[in-house]
Amino acid sequence: MPFSPQTIDFLTMNRLNDSKLWFNEHKDDYRRFVSEPFREFTEKLLPEMQKIDPLINSVRISRIYRDARYSRGKSVFRENMWCTFGRTRELYYSLPCFYFDISANGFEYGCGFYEPARETMDAMREMIRRRGSRVSFCTSPWLRCC
Repeated sequence: MPFSPQTIDFLTMNRLNDSKLWFNEHKDDYRRFVSEPFREFTEKLLPEMQKIDPLINSVRISRIYRDARYSRGKSVFRENMWCTFGRTRELYYSLPCFYFDISANGFEYGCGFYEPARETMDAMREMIRRRGSRVSFCTSPWLRCC
């Protein structure tokens, strides 16, 4: 695994400082402990993900900067980093993606939808109605349904 305790330390300190000045002073640490390990992680994992689903052809890694327009606290930096393994843009709203997230709180991985199309959710609801209690639900925020 390319992640190290320094990955968590950097994410924590960067978020606590929440300063562009601090980040710029530690940009080399960011590259060494966060961005390079994430790139290495996704490069190693992509072929394995394609064995699960050959339609997976894209990897998206989050930015360290947060879009402060939509942030409650208006913080500049994220406290976590995530990546998704997905498909073409045409299939983005109809098929789930796989994700991995790392922060000081630990890591999380799974599969889910982000902004699924109405037709997709209607089809899932119909599947749930047909299968009944044999379907389990994910409580992840990535599964935005119902």
